[in-house]
Amino acid sequence: MDRITEVRRLCAKTEGELSDFKNLVLLEARGKVGQANDECRQLVLEKEKYESLKTEVERLKSRKAILAKKKRGVDDGYEELSHRLRLTQNELLNVENSNAGKKEKLKTFMMEVIEMEHDKENRMEKMKKDFDRVLKMWKIYKGYLDMRICLVKPDLYLIGFSASKSTQTSLTLRSLPDLQDWEVIKVDGVNSDLKEKLTSYLAETKDLLGVLCLARRHCRE
Repeated sequence: MDRITEVRRLCAKTEGELSDFKNLVLLEARGKVGQANDECRQLVLEKEKYESLKTEVERLKSRKAILAKKKRGVDDGYEELSHRLRLTQNELLNVENSNAGKKEKLKTFMMEVIEMEHDKENRMEKMKKDFDRVLKMWKIYKGYLDMRICLVKPDLYLIGFSASKSTQTSLTLRSLPDLQDWEVIKVDGVNSDLKEKLTSYLAETKDLLGVLCLARRHCRE
């Protein structure tokens, strides 16, 4: 009887230990399942985070490409503006150099004009003095009571002779462009060939007094 009791006690103990072991195994299994579930959920979250990061990376790459394109456009625009600026600066420099050259030429030209004006004034003054000298000589040798002199312009003299009350002769003298000599441009009151004679005589001799004498002699003939 004691043997049976002992066996029963051992069986009960074994069943208890088995039950405890089973419960322990179940508990550990449940823990591992829960841990596995947690890990699965964590993996799902990590995957979602990965997908989100992947999407963000793609978006950033696209944004980077757009910015790079814009940067190239800005760089190209900057290069173009720089090139145009260089061209404009070079053109401005050329214009300034050209203007400087033109200013120098204009200055030189103005100096030449001033010198020419001074030379012209000097020559006109000389011609006036020469003409006055001729008139003085005319007064000494011929007298000029019968001659009328009119200064029409600074380089133009109108000289009138009176051979008689019925005869009037006028001689118009003009200085040449170089203000060196005189020329006969008009003769009135006598035959038309007198102008040619006086002009030829003046061109050959440069003798203004002789021209006056020749004109006076012809008007008295």
